[in-house]
Amino acid sequence: MKVKEGYILRKVLDKHLVVPYGIQAKEDKRVMDLTDSAVLLWKAMESEVSFETLVQILMKSYPGISEETIKKDITLFIEKLIKEGYLLYENYKTDEVDFHVEL
Repeated sequence: MKVKEGYILRKVLDKHLVVPYGIQAKEDKRVMDLTDSAVLLWKAMESEVSFETLVQILMKSYPGISEETIKKDITLFIEKLIKEGYLLYENYKTDEVDFHVEL
């Protein structure tokens, strides 16, 4: 999976913001503020990455959190990104997770 072209992660003061750039900036004026864990996921998804790789990234960064909780949180984040148009839905087909997104 990979984030849609036209968005970039920027750090502004103590915030991590996803902002549109280029042609996308003309059509989309939204800015999304990410948590620290969401930043890790976003950075990983700047290149093609699997769901399982995302799970491993968060498990390494948050060793006290269960794998079940991490998978649930990643699924919710991905569903939000799909719904908001930051990711393309067809990019997210996996045997392990079934994404239910009302578009």
